[in-house]
Amino acid sequence: MSKPLAEEPLPKSHTFPGGYRIKVLQSERGAGLNLEDDEDGSYDTDSHTVFIWVHLTPGQKWRALYHELGHAYIDAHNWAYSETGVK
Repeated sequence: MSKPLAEEPLPKSHTFPGGYRIKVLQSERGAGLNLEDDEDGSYDTDSHTVFIWVHLTPGQKWRALYHELGHAYIDAHNWAYSETGVK
């Protein structure tokens, strides 16, 4: 029997259709870091990286990842448009 999704480790990367690839990293919170004190996750458009707070429960990490993948999808869509001109 396979483990429930919440117990699976987060992927280290994800590739959207068209080849747009992002990294997934677990990070600490705090000033000067990738996550502010009140953030569970963040997407950095410059480095194409999703940051997830390392101290979340596995289920919370997946929820935060899915939320940030939504932001990354919009970035991937804008990238595809800039590369192809197709909306």
